[in-house]
Amino acid sequence: MEIGTGWVPLIPVFFWLCGSRSCHTYDIDRLLSEDIALRALRSAVDFLSEKGWEEVYSERLEALKTALDEGLNKVFKLCNIQYHAPADASKTLLESGSVDVVFTNDVLEHVSPRILYMLFNEIRRLLSTNGVTVHIVDLSDHYSHSTSSTPLLNFLRYPEWQFRWINNRWLYQNRLRPHHYKELLLETGLNAIYWDVQIDQASVEFVRKTRLAPQFRGLSEEELCASALVFGARANS
Repeated sequence: MEIGTGWVPLIPVFFWLCGSRSCHTYDIDRLLSEDIALRALRSAVDFLSEKGWEEVYSERLEALKTALDEGLNKVFKLCNIQYHAPADASKTLLESGSVDVVFTNDVLEHVSPRILYMLFNEIRRLLSTNGVTVHIVDLSDHYSHSTSSTPLLNFLRYPEWQFRWINNRWLYQNRLRPHHYKELLLETGLNAIYWDVQIDQASVEFVRKTRLAPQFRGLSEEELCASALVFGARANS
């Protein structure tokens, strides 16, 4: 299961190439573009072929090449991908214990804490006995991605009432730090089995000299300067 399909279903297709039987992919908005998806998938196939991955994926990669010529619906049928959008991934109709892997990439930072709690609860319900949930989280200020003049953690300066002016539905950011995610896991019956926090050393001086918003004062520099988080978790037995 993937949460946050976006414009291109790369992850579900890669799951299938690696041997998955099926994948349900969810998105709050229907963003998928057939033209963009097909072009991106063809580029991915060309890249894998150039790098010699045909020996690994063999028959599945050849079948994918053929399906791409017949359209995105054919690709979904071949890879047994179910696309749900608009849909709420915290309220799926999937059977309890039926999912082996739940994955997100640069998605959780755009979800409110209240919905994250619901989402993690649903993930715990869905995970199979040996299932795992894996997440890549961008903890930086996304407005800094478009201009070098904006510090990577600039959004830590603003109190909630002020940040609300620019924190719109098109680029909502929850500003959660690593310990917030760990607390949510514990509250929802999930246990972290892998935890990797990337510290942005260039932001250390920024947080030392900047007057931070009240909710971030008192946090360690490691928490404040975390720019990315990758974690895996299982359901508590």
